[in-house]
Amino acid sequence: MGVTSLLTAEPPSANSTLLADATSLEAPLMGNSFNPRTNIRAALALPLPPSERIDTSKRADYLPAIQNWNGRLGQHLRYIRVLEAVRWSDSVEHEFLAFGCREMPQVTRDDYRTSDIAVEIPERLADLRRLEREISRRLGAEHPAARLLLRRCRSSQAALRLIAGRGTSEFVWLSRELYGSSLNSRTIRERLLRLVSFLENSVPEASSPNLFSSEEATRELARRLRKTFSDDTIRVETSDRLSSLACAGNGYLKLREDARFSPAEIDLLEAHEGWAHLGTSRNGNQQPIFTVLSKCSPGATSTQEGMALLTELMAGVCHPERRQRLALRLRAVMMAEEGADFLQVHRFFNERLANDREAYRQTARVFRGSLPRDLGPFTKDLSYGLGLIELSTRLRHLGADVDVAIKLLFAGKTCIEDLSDLTALHANGVLASAEFIPPPFRDGQRLRTVLRELPTW
Repeated sequence: MGVTSLLTAEPPSANSTLLADATSLEAPLMGNSFNPRTNIRAALALPLPPSERIDTSKRADYLPAIQNWNGRLGQHLRYIRVLEAVRWSDSVEHEFLAFGCREMPQVTRDDYRTSDIAVEIPERLADLRRLEREISRRLGAEHPAARLLLRRCRSSQAALRLIAGRGTSEFVWLSRELYGSSLNSRTIRERLLRLVSFLENSVPEASSPNLFSSEEATRELARRLRKTFSDDTIRVETSDRLSSLACAGNGYLKLREDARFSPAEIDLLEAHEGWAHLGTSRNGNQQPIFTVLSKCSPGATSTQEGMALLTELMAGVCHPERRQRLALRLRAVMMAEEGADFLQVHRFFNERLANDREAYRQTARVFRGSLPRDLGPFTKDLSYGLGLIELSTRLRHLGADVDVAIKLLFAGKTCIEDLSDLTALHANGVLASAEFIPPPFRDGQRLRTVLRELPTW
C-alpha cells in the first residue's frame, strides 16, 4: 500500500488507541496491566527462538519480539557517536593558526587510531548482522515494523564501518552513503544549487550584536524550553568540544563555551535545537513499543536536519546570517567533492568570514574524519540541504495528507523512508503520533505556503 493511500485513512489517536487497546496487548508474559516502560525490560530478557516464525496476526506473539529488537538496536545506537569519532584535536587548530594558516593541517590516518572508540566495532557489526537476519527471518522483511528496524540496523552498520574507516577512501564513500552527495546525480546537484542561491539571495539585514555570553544564552534557552515542554529536567549547558554553535541530544542542549549569541541566534536555537531536535527526542521517548525512535540512527540524519531547517523557515527565525552560513557550508562540501583541499576551502571561507579561526572551524567540519587532501570530504553538512529538498518534495506530493504525515514524522527520530511504515504501524495502534508538534507546524496553511515557496523542486 502506498503512502498516500495509507494516509487517507483516519488514523487512531495515538494515546487513546494505545490505552484503550491495552486489553488486546495482554499476554501471559506481559501480565494484565500493560506498562510498556517496565515491560520492555522483561521483553529484553525473553528467550526468542531464532528459527520460529512470528504470527503477526497476534499482538501477544510479535510485540515482545519487537520490544526486544528495539532494545538491542538502541544499545548500539547509544554507542555510535560519529561526530565525536571524527573530531580533530584542538592541537591541530592551534598549530594551523600558529603557522599563519599557510601549512596543511597535520592530520594522518594514524591520528584516528589513537582512540579506543573502534575497539568494539567488529563485535557490534557481528551482532547487528545477527539482529538483521533474525528480524528478517522471524518477522519477514516486508512487515512495516521489520522495514523500520532493518533500516536502522543497516545504517548503524554503515556508521560503524565509517568510524572504522576514518582517514581512508572508504570513509568518504560511506559518508556519501549515509549523508548524501552532490555527485549522485545532475538533478541533485541542480536542486542543491537552487537552494544555495535561495539562501544567498536573502535580503540583508543589520546584524544584531552578540550580546549574550554562552552562560547567559544557556539560562535563557533553559527558561524557554522548560516552559515549552513543561519539564524542568531539560539540561542546557556549555561545552568546549563543539565546532558548531550548539548541539542537541536526548534531553539536553549544549552551547559552544567560547561563543557569543545574538537575540536572533537564540531564537534560531530555540526552534532548531529545541522544538525540532529535542522535540523529536521527547516524542521518541514517549513511544510505548518503538523506543528506538528516541535515538537518531545515522540514516535518519538527513531527514532530521531537513525537519529542523524547515522548522527554522516556518518559524521565521532563519535569519540572513544563518542562511549565508548554510549556503557557505553547502558550497564548501561541494567544492571538496570536486577536489578542493583543506587550504583551498579555508581560503574560500576566510575570504567571506575574514576570521582565520572561524574559517578553520568551518573547514574542519568539511574534512573531519577524512584527511586534509586527496580523499574528499565528510558530507554531513550536505544533509541540511539534501534533507530539506527530500522532505519538502515528499510533503508537497501528499497534498491534504501532509498534516497527518507531520504528526508521524515528528513522532521520533524518523526518516522520510519510514513514512509508509509509520502510517501502517500507527493505524495498527502500536506507534504513537507526535505528542509535541513545533508551534509553526500547527498552522497547516502556513506549512503549505512555505512548501510552495521553497525552490527545492
